[in-house]
Amino acid sequence: RNVSEIFFLRGETGVGKTYLVEQLYKAIAENHACFCAGKFDQSGKSHPHATIVDVFNAICCALAQTDDLELVRRKVRSKCGRDLNYLLSQVPGLCLLLGESQKNYSTFSSKIQILPRFKSACRRFLKAVTAIHGSVVILFDDIDFADE
Repeated sequence: RNVSEIFFLRGETGVGKTYLVEQLYKAIAENHACFCAGKFDQSGKSHPHATIVDVFNAICCALAQTDDLELVRRKVRSKCGRDLNYLLSQVPGLCLLLGESQKNYSTFSSKIQILPRFKSACRRFLKAVTAIHGSVVILFDDIDFADE
């Protein structure tokens, strides 16, 4: 079943959001799904998509633990297709997973041009991961800071 879902958990400090997510993590781990988390913060990271890149790096680390690394590499390369070089320039963990060197990718000059490519690359990468793991759960904490 090829279904994408999104879930937002919101509440005041101290109401048990973290506990709920920890319980969710246990259930996910039992089903051998991939679970990764990233936290947005107010520190003003220099890269606008730093939290997403952090999560993708964590996913790459999880994929590197797979028994059949060559199969993982083939699936990632084929699913990412035309966006692979762009991803290699953005996600250091992907370079390590695929045994590639970091790419320089400066084809686009403005944020308006980069955003559609980044979205496309993210979609393709997540399709590759779900082709390998079946289920992927990504937790973005403190998403309120995502636009800052």
